[in-house]
Amino acid sequence: MLLHSIVEKPLDHIHINGRDYRVCLTFDKVIKFYNTIDSKHVSERQIIASFFELVPDAQPKDFTLSQIIKALSFFMDYINYSPYGSQGRVDMTGQALAQSSDTKYYDFFQDAQIIYASFLMYANIDLYDQIGKLHWDKFQAILMCLPDESMFRKVVDIRQRQPNDEERKDGKFVASLNQQKEYYKLKDSRQLKNNAISRQIGGV
Repeated sequence: MLLHSIVEKPLDHIHINGRDYRVCLTFDKVIKFYNTIDSKHVSERQIIASFFELVPDAQPKDFTLSQIIKALSFFMDYINYSPYGSQGRVDMTGQALAQSSDTKYYDFFQDAQIIYASFLMYANIDLYDQIGKLHWDKFQAILMCLPDESMFRKVVDIRQRQPNDEERKDGKFVASLNQQKEYYKLKDSRQLKNNAISRQIGGV
């Protein structure tokens, strides 16, 4: 059962083989993990290495491959959890997991500068100082609640914006919006790979 609550601490351990192991879900490790498994050429070796990045006290000899896959699947569900969206099932970029398109509206690497600046300006948090410290749950909660005035929200709004019928009559507005969309567009679209672990390793 996934638990995201203000009366319980964020996930910091996992129970495997009768033992609790420390879990490191700081925002920087989660973003790197997600980027690894979202890669078009993710390998079994990379996936397994990701487990030991998130569970730093674990030893390879203590786990079977199926246990590693099960744990990573649990982490994916935890990371992607949202109380909103399609039955609460959206990924960490805000895209519905059931959606078949590859549309997304922000990228943690391409948008790194505006995310950093928005956290600093509106939450007084220097993300560089928080590497290895700030838990993913806290990071995601703040990111989702950044104000509309933040550059991050403005860029996301531009990417999402579709002119209404009245706005379409204004050629200058449409031209300006298209120009902004082109300027801020994400350079690389992706295909959903939330099942990358099981698909790449295959039938474990």
